[in-house]
Amino acid sequence: MLEFDLPAMPGTTPIEDAFPRLIHENVSGLVVESGGLHRLLHYSELLDAWNGGAATLNDFPGGVIVQPEFEGFAEPALYALRTSPVRDYALISVAGGKARVRSRKEPLAAMYIAGSAGYCCDAPAHHCYPPNTRGADDWCVVPLCPGRL
Repeated sequence: MLEFDLPAMPGTTPIEDAFPRLIHENVSGLVVESGGLHRLLHYSELLDAWNGGAATLNDFPGGVIVQPEFEGFAEPALYALRTSPVRDYALISVAGGKARVRSRKEPLAAMYIAGSAGYCCDAPAHHCYPPNTRGADDWCVVPLCPGRL
């Protein structure tokens, strides 16, 4: 089992605001809070939704529903995660824009804790791609930005 921290964002968050958070925190996953449920989403799901025209994190289905552990780190919670045929992830806590998640196996965590495929320009504003779309050269496409990619 492996515990890891991911950004946590409300479902009303615009998708383009999620990309910089993933890039700056150097992860590929985030936890979306919506209507009392928590979904574990991967960078590729966000990118597909954004390319498909979704505006907020609530505007598309998908991800993995993560349920809270019973009593924090209590043995019954660990036993349930080890023995459940459908629960690969458990939500340990959500606070301060961070979610702590426990995965049943380390390889399951790897795809979410690996760095995202996004990147930012080297100017002080650190414009991120996505949501910006790369131009024909290595210069940042944001007007008047001197940054390079």
